[in-house]
Amino acid sequence: MGKIGELSTPAGNITEYAIGTGAMPATLALDNNGLVWFTDENQNSPSVWSFNATSRTFQRFSTNSSPSDPIFVLVDPATNNVWFTDYYGNYLGEIISSTPVPIRYPIPNANSYPVEIAKQSGSPYLWITEATGRIARFDMTDHSFQQFTPTVSLNYPVGIIVDKNNDVWVSEHGGSSVTEFIPSNSTWRKYPTSQATSSPGTGVATLALDNQGRLWFAEHYANRIGRLDPATGQMDEFALPIPGAYSLLDTVDRSGNFWFTEATANEIGRIPGNATAPFSSNAITMQSPFVTAGSSIDANFVISNRNLTNSVKLGLNVTSSFTSNYYTTKSEVSLSTYSLTLGPGQSQNVIATVTPDFSLDSGLYAAGIVVTHDNISSIDTIFLQVNINPLHQLENLLPEILIAAAIVLLLVFLLFRRRKRISILRKPSLDSKATPVVSLIVLFLFLVQETGLAWGKCPGLPPPPGGYNGPDPYGIALDVGSIAFFAVVAYFLIRSRLRAQSPAEGDVASA
Repeated sequence: MGKIGELSTPAGNITEYAIGTGAMPATLALDNNGLVWFTDENQNSPSVWSFNATSRTFQRFSTNSSPSDPIFVLVDPATNNVWFTDYYGNYLGEIISSTPVPIRYPIPNANSYPVEIAKQSGSPYLWITEATGRIARFDMTDHSFQQFTPTVSLNYPVGIIVDKNNDVWVSEHGGSSVTEFIPSNSTWRKYPTSQATSSPGTGVATLALDNQGRLWFAEHYANRIGRLDPATGQMDEFALPIPGAYSLLDTVDRSGNFWFTEATANEIGRIPGNATAPFSSNAITMQSPFVTAGSSIDANFVISNRNLTNSVKLGLNVTSSFTSNYYTTKSEVSLSTYSLTLGPGQSQNVIATVTPDFSLDSGLYAAGIVVTHDNISSIDTIFLQVNINPLHQLENLLPEILIAAAIVLLLVFLLFRRRKRISILRKPSLDSKATPVVSLIVLFLFLVQETGLAWGKCPGLPPPPGGYNGPDPYGIALDVGSIAFFAVVAYFLIRSRLRAQSPAEGDVASA
């Protein structure tokens, strides 16, 4: 609509200011002088604007880049300089009050698609999310970048914020988690939300930090607001009353209240900072934090009715970071019960059996229990160090090993036949006929395998329907085919060798 708005509290009055020129404002920031800065995604004139609320005048700063899509804007309170990301331009931009033309700092890797920015307090660092699955740190002093590739999958990271401990928090907009990165020891930890009902996940968007150190965020595909307390690992979720509100941008006020936009509902929402779930789940014991992929361990959770004054029926579900999409199967995390009825102040233990998928790579993973009543959910998470299964390593390499072995055997076979100087007039045997056929099969299997890998990397492919995480039919077929192929080649070679060592019929007769 080409406008920005001002909300006055507590009256709730909204004043709109027309920008004109077909502007498409995206994100806002306020500088030390009271100017409002915002990005403009109009592809005909991509820009960053400032607005003087006193004089009600706008000033436009063109990105001077093509293609260009300015997304996020941030003001450094120490210098009052304005920083913004250009998604398609692949750079970090800076606007200095004395320089009307933005300064551009290109992201080192092409097509990184920078999204949001966070300032690390007391340092010259800006942190940036890259939609391709990384985060970057920019030094405002020497203008250098350092990129960090996560040890966990980050599906379209968007929101980013730095807490008082200088830990970096990232939202997985293409998935269902909030991820913590601890730069001091290079540790990555995922906190999964409750499960989505369809792809691509709950769609965790921008992040906000309150004065208690809690992270607030919108799950705009799931139509919920989430809050994570890093001190306890507890995540609470509040369902929005309007279906499909599609919340995205948000902030926390000085009183700790969380404000968010509802794009589809055409409203601005607020959740009081003291909102809480009247029930909780807490992990009390776990067999071990270490587990081999495909093996199982048990974790004991206690579910409590903390504040409700009457008996309540609670629904239980599971969640995890075992999959990069939105769904955890009961074969990966199963519960001793999926519903409880608890009276006031009552608690009950629930056992979660956690079985990381056989095909998981080694790394730190999360699994948790989701407790739900009415429009509120509470999630408690445990972390597991999953070690790769040696059998899975062998299973992954088996096709390559068998095909390579078959090729070597074929080459040995061909050299052996050449040395025997078989007459070209001799009627071709089954072995000589099979040689070109087998060679073609080797080439075909190799091409099939490479084609399968290429399709698996295609970002346009959706996850399997229903989030199924069972056996991989393609992998099993490839393994069985490789084993069968190896057996056939070995059979021909062994038979040929035995025939070569047997005395000819004429020699037997003369003897």
